[in-house]
Amino acid sequence: MTHSRRKRFLADLSRASALRDSRAVVGAIVLASALTLTGCGAADDPAIGSAPTPTEPERVAVTDKETCAGIGDIAAITFNTDMAVFQGRMTTEEQQNWYRMATRVLDRVPTSGAGSVSEAVTNLQTEFPPIAPGGMGATPIGTDKWDTAYSAVFDSCEEAGFTIETWGFTGG
Repeated sequence: MTHSRRKRFLADLSRASALRDSRAVVGAIVLASALTLTGCGAADDPAIGSAPTPTEPERVAVTDKETCAGIGDIAAITFNTDMAVFQGRMTTEEQQNWYRMATRVLDRVPTSGAGSVSEAVTNLQTEFPPIAPGGMGATPIGTDKWDTAYSAVFDSCEEAGFTIETWGFTGG
């Protein structure tokens, strides 16, 4: 695109944006006027504008299927970063940063608190706590200790009838 065409394109884009913005303002004014004329105002309803009453969030039972699906997210992170390093598209430093994030994702995987899946995931979460953002140094992911505990999670999910699914999303 030549300089003059790019300049014309940006000018047209700016005019279109200004027209869209002015239509939104006019629409908001018309809507506010209509609501005021029909008697819809905050003064009519004392609940409008008041803060909601805090409530205890409803507890929902976590299933092994949901727990195993959460582990799939960690598998996606580690699989894709390992593949990228292997193919030379990512440095090990970047991989380690992705691994640090994987420990935080692991920390958020819910468990039911009962059964072999919950036990294996809780063990993995305890052995490998989340690494704070900005943490430095190598992560434990990929070590023999990690692989043993991680494999136990995969095995427990499989024994419970759930396959840990992952997907490749990097590469060419």
